[in-house]
Amino acid sequence: MDVITVRDLSSFRDSLAKRVSGATVNKTVKILRGAWHKAMKDGIIRDNVFARIDLVKESAAKRRAFTLDELLRIFAHCDVEWRGMVLCGVYLGQRLGDIARLTWRSVDVEQKEVRLITQKTGKAMNIPLHPVLQTHFLSLPASDNLDAPIFPRAAATAAVRVGTLSNQFADILAAAGLQKVRDHQKAEDGQGRNTERKVGRLSFHCLRHTATSLLKNAGVSDVIAREIIGHDSPEISRVYTHMEKPAMKDAMDRLPDVTKTTKKGSK
Repeated sequence: MDVITVRDLSSFRDSLAKRVSGATVNKTVKILRGAWHKAMKDGIIRDNVFARIDLVKESAAKRRAFTLDELLRIFAHCDVEWRGMVLCGVYLGQRLGDIARLTWRSVDVEQKEVRLITQKTGKAMNIPLHPVLQTHFLSLPASDNLDAPIFPRAAATAAVRVGTLSNQFADILAAAGLQKVRDHQKAEDGQGRNTERKVGRLSFHCLRHTATSLLKNAGVSDVIAREIIGHDSPEISRVYTHMEKPAMKDAMDRLPDVTKTTKKGSK
C-alpha cells in the first residue's frame, strides 16, 4: 500500500471515469480512502494518498421514467423475451441483470409473488405479481426444471456480460425512435468504450424510474413504493422494511396495463 502514489491513483480514477458514472467513481474513491485511513490508523502505512486526490465532477443529467406512449413504442420492437423483461422492469422495478437471471423458482403463481435476491445489494425481495406480468409468465412455455431461466438467451448473455444486454436494449430504443442508433464498439466522438458514460441517456434502468413513477402516480405511499422497488433511504426507518403483503398487493394492483394504455404524455 505504501508504494502506491498519487499519480497511480489519479490514473486509476481517470481510467475508471471512462467506464462508469462520476457518482460510482467517487463512491469507489471514498471507500478506498476509508480503507487507507484505517490502515494508516493501525500503523500499517504512513500516508493516506487517497486523501490527496480530488473527486470527479458528477453529471447533472438524471435518468427519467418512460411515458406510457414510449413504452408502447418499445413493446412494438421487442421479441417475446425482451417484452417479458421490459414488463418485469415496469412491474418489478428491478435491475436488468437481476431480471435476466430470474428462474421459474422465483415466480410463485399461487401466492402471486416474485422472489429474488438482488445481486447489487443482496436484498431479498418479495414483490406482488401484477396481473399483466402474471399473464405473460403463464403464456411462456413451462419448464419442469424450476432452476431454469425464464429468459434463457438473456440469462446466458448476463452470465458473460450484462452490458451486452444494455446494448441490445439500446438497439430497441433506437428502433423505437427514442434515441440515436449507437455503435457499441465506438462512441459518437470516436473514442470507443473508454468514453465517459453519459448517465442521462435512456436505458433499461429508466424502467426502474418508470415503476417508481407509476406507483407514485397511482397514489402509493413513498414507503411502500420504496419497498417494492427496493430503494433504501436514511430518511425512512428500518421499522417499515417489512410491509404487510395486502398493502403491497393493493399498491401493485393500482398500476395500469402499460401494454394497452394510449394516454399521451402520461408517466
